[in-house]
This record gives sequence, structure tokens and C-alpha cells, in this order.
Amino acid sequence: MRGDAEQFNGREAKTATFYHGSSFPSRCPLPVFAHVISSVRLLRLKTSNRKFNEMRYVLDFDEQDYLIESSKDLARHLEVARQREYADLWLTQKLDVTPTRLEKSVYGLFGLGIPNEGKSLGILLNNVLAKAFVIFVADDDTNFHSCNPNYRGNDEKIYFYFGNGERDENLASECVTIDEAISEMFYFFENHEKSEQICWLKD
Repeated sequence: MRGDAEQFNGREAKTATFYHGSSFPSRCPLPVFAHVISSVRLLRLKTSNRKFNEMRYVLDFDEQDYLIESSKDLARHLEVARQREYADLWLTQKLDVTPTRLEKSVYGLFGLGIPNEGKSLGILLNNVLAKAFVIFVADDDTNFHSCNPNYRGNDEKIYFYFGNGERDENLASECVTIDEAISEMFYFFENHEKSEQICWLKD
């Protein structure tokens, strides 16, 4: 969470951005703020299986968002990513949600927008070493990442670079092949869920 401090009746308060870009009102002391977060998380858990009118997929690649309407659209961007030394791609479900009465009340009370994102799958590519790291985020915000149970040898660090230049590192035993990562992204797009072809660890 990102926050800016200000005074609230002589006590420090914080502003935070969370849950898909919704901003929580800044004038709230931390104990209340923590309670609100707990309440919103509980609400998300209770409504994570809510019905939606339409679902689209948006790909975040090269610091830009692309609407993905077919496997052909996805393949075009993945082919570009294969040509880079390093690449990161995030495929996210965007939901046209009809909010429930409970959602309207709770999110409206705290000035939050109704969450409109579902599951997402991210892949980090290191084409120099032919390694990839895969992340899956469920619609209740539970995180999973890839692993390789068959890995043998020194568990060295594999470096990845994001489009903004930031570096990430993961253990070799948590990485899969480039083909496995790309196949997983196609599977997610076509089946709306992570596959069992990759070994997953819950964060």
C-alpha cells in the first residue's frame, strides 16, 4: 500500500490505494483504517463468486493495456515478448459487474469503487536463460507461484526485469520453461483458471 501522512485530530493518519485503484478517504486514524480493510477483505471473500454480465481480458505489456479478444491477439503479443531478453506480461479478467445491495452499501459507505477485476496470471520471461516465473492471483486475492519439483542442482537466483526497468529475482527451483509459461497463459485465457500442468505454491 502507498500512503501519505497527515494530521487527524493530532494523530497521524494515512491514505492508501488498494483494491484495484480505489482510494480510501484520507481522514481516518489507523485503527479504523485497519478495521475497514478487514471488512472489505471479508466482503470480497463473500462476493468473489458473484455473477457478472460480461468478462473481458486485458493484457498489461510494455506498460500498456491491450484488449485480448482471441487467442490470435494473445499470440501476437507473446511472440513479441519472445524476442526480448526480458519481458513481463499480466493477463487480467475485467468484469462488467452488477453490484449487490451489500456491495453498494459497504463500498459506497467508504467511498470505494466496486472491484471489477477477477483472476489474473502474470509471467516473467528471461529469454537469455530460457526461464520463466509464473504468478496466478485468484479472485479472492490468493496468490500462487510456479515451482519445479524436478529441479536438481544449486538453487541459484534467476533475474527478471520489468518494463519499467525494475529487477526481480526468483529461485531456479521456482522457474519453468518459456514454453510452459506461455502455454499456461493460453490455458488461462481459454479456460479462465490456472492449469494443473504447472506445480503451484501458495504464497
